[in-house]
Amino acid sequence: MDNRMDPNFHTDNEKIYEAIFNILAELAAAPWEYLQVSGAILNKNISEVTTIQGSIEGLTEDIPIGWKIFEIQDLLIHLRKIFFEATGQRIWGFRLVFFKDGKFTVQFDYEKPANFDEADDLISGG
Repeated sequence: MDNRMDPNFHTDNEKIYEAIFNILAELAAAPWEYLQVSGAILNKNISEVTTIQGSIEGLTEDIPIGWKIFEIQDLLIHLRKIFFEATGQRIWGFRLVFFKDGKFTVQFDYEKPANFDEADDLISGG
């Protein structure tokens, strides 16, 4: 078995991050200091998604994402797939933060949500 990582792994990931950033930036109201999207990646969709823009004053506001959520969903499901193929680890949660200066942070959660229902592909309330 070949244990080498695909040389395009990081490039492919960064293209996905850039596409997500472009969607958020298109919909956010200026001025903003950072844009954030977070939530859970289920089997066929994403759930519990929040989209936030933050200002230098520390204020936050929801980004009105509308139907663009489905584009972000497709990008994240694809990211989960290529990440699993490269590392063998399943991404269950995500938090992407994009800053005005072009920097960004990415956090993944590898723990399956305790209240995840495989049959319905949803996270049930407590």
